[in-house]
Amino acid sequence: MKPNNIINRLKILFNYFGFTIVWFCCAFSAKSENFLLAIIPTTIYLVFHLQFISKKKMVELKLIFLSLLLGIIVDSTLSWFGIVQYAGSWENIRHLSPIWILCMWVGFASQIFHSLKFLRGRFLLIGFYGILAPLAYIGGEKIQAVQVSSSSVEIVIMSTLWATSLVILFRFAEFLNNRSS
Repeated sequence: MKPNNIINRLKILFNYFGFTIVWFCCAFSAKSENFLLAIIPTTIYLVFHLQFISKKKMVELKLIFLSLLLGIIVDSTLSWFGIVQYAGSWENIRHLSPIWILCMWVGFASQIFHSLKFLRGRFLLIGFYGILAPLAYIGGEKIQAVQVSSSSVEIVIMSTLWATSLVILFRFAEFLNNRSS
């Protein structure tokens, strides 16, 4: 195997495991209600990611910004309708997406051009992954970061919202990538 291939695979592994660590830090920050446990690891990961992994920093920053907006919309909507209740929520604005969940969105977006690049252009598969999103929330529920409604209708709403959001996010990534080429 060529050295460049090894380096590229190591970058993908860092990208994947880096986000996994960020996910757990964020979830545990919710449980402990210490938002710094989400912000610090996410910031370290993102700086390292942009410095050593990203080839198109501005493209990825734009994608991360859109992801942040989607995170505010999706998770605030889920909270507003009582589908999800977040630990570590804002005291004065109860239904606004908490910092820790927004950090997860930022970390997730950093994967699109790297460890999730196998999904590019496969919008049915991306939608399918979105349908599985309630599983991540259930994982968060097990560590007391969230409470998820058990209503079938609400789970379908969550899945649909996530599938749509992921397709939008990947389409936007494709648009940005094509525009920068």
